[in-house]
Amino acid sequence: NTVFEGSSEILRLFLAREALDPHLRIAGDFLNPRNPFGRRAAGFARAGLHYAGWYPTTFWPFAAAPAGLHPRLARRASAVGRSSRRLARRLFHAMASHGPRLEREQVLLGRFVDAGTELFAQAACVSHAQHLLGKGRPAEDLLPLVDLFCDRSRRRVDASLGGVARNADDATYAEARRVLDGRYRWLEEGVAHRGE
Repeated sequence: NTVFEGSSEILRLFLAREALDPHLRIAGDFLNPRNPFGRRAAGFARAGLHYAGWYPTTFWPFAAAPAGLHPRLARRASAVGRSSRRLARRLFHAMASHGPRLEREQVLLGRFVDAGTELFAQAACVSHAQHLLGKGRPAEDLLPLVDLFCDRSRRRVDASLGGVARNADDATYAEARRVLDGRYRWLEEGVAHRGE
């Protein structure tokens, strides 16, 4: 579904920026190499205190599902919580690795956005299914659909997060530079262009 007006590519960048903003507010002074040493040192201390408490929580294996959920839906909600913490951890690692340059890593950020969007869709599916159960819809009608959707979505989350570390981004970028430099004009030979 369309969130609001704008191309999907621009909206993906908007969502990525929203995901990064809390981290940049906390660690931005430290990560910015143009800041003077004193400001970076103070930023490091502030970020260190925050992340010393926050980071270990991303490894917590259990997630409390909202009260009142059907047991199968509660398991799905807990899985979304675990995957959300894994997403947060991977985003933190990327921010620590790339620093301020991360906002220019659009393909990498797109993977984070794709994973986060899938997790939101899973949570919405679980919530809506619980609503329909409360309205009297039989569980045997709903739960197989929830299971199918969430299983397929989980595979897309795994693929997106797996692509954060294992990808061909550098090679793709290098080839894109060669295309822009005109190295592959020979591929256009014999191709009819518009206007000819």
